[in-house]
Amino acid sequence: MYLLTAPETTAIDSPLELTLEDLVRLYAVDETVPCVRANLVTSLDGRVSGADGLSASLSTTSDRTIFHLLRSLSDAIVVGAGTVRAENYRLPVVDERFAHMRAEQGRENPPVLVVVSHSCAFEQNILAIQSPTIVITDSTADRNAVQALSQRVEVIQLPGQEISLHQVVDLLRERGLNQILTEGGAQLLAQCLKQQVLDELCLTLSPTLVGSISPSLISGQDLESTFEISHVLADADTVMVRYLLS
Repeated sequence: MYLLTAPETTAIDSPLELTLEDLVRLYAVDETVPCVRANLVTSLDGRVSGADGLSASLSTTSDRTIFHLLRSLSDAIVVGAGTVRAENYRLPVVDERFAHMRAEQGRENPPVLVVVSHSCAFEQNILAIQSPTIVITDSTADRNAVQALSQRVEVIQLPGQEISLHQVVDLLRERGLNQILTEGGAQLLAQCLKQQVLDELCLTLSPTLVGSISPSLISGQDLESTFEISHVLADADTVMVRYLLS
């Protein structure tokens, strides 16, 4: 993996042969400042899943390295319920390559998975729906579904008919979960942008064309957000960009 562009102040000894330590420096945040960032992979035509409906089919070795790195830098991972179901999410684990770094930061446990759901309806075989996962829903969720799900995980029901992501972020920060990562899907990313809670977007461009069978990055939403590039990485046929909301 090599560095294509970065701020002049970036201290990288060998930009054409990046080490894991270099990647940590490139994606590190100021730990004293709470941050919400998104990490997604898209096809060349901006689709967030492959022909099989899964984002994993777009991923590459380099993308998976950044995926695990960003998880290791996070306190909480916020994901939409549709993505949890489609991708059959599991409880987050810390990649052994970044375990020592995470321990040095004082993060003893893996990041907490936080699922945003309007229905609270999950099949028993969804592996991520177990403690310590948190499910956040709104006041319209079916009472029986909420009660049933509460037997498996912590369920937080927010007031109102729509889930305020500002409330979600505040709730997590009250628990000391300041570095928040969202992995989508497209609808959740669109809501993050619409509700203006996002600070960063980490985007991998996969060398694949998918077409209209898959949703686009912000899933048909009428949105306009402007970003500035923090850095650009490349490896073989994959490009990875860290954007900061300007």
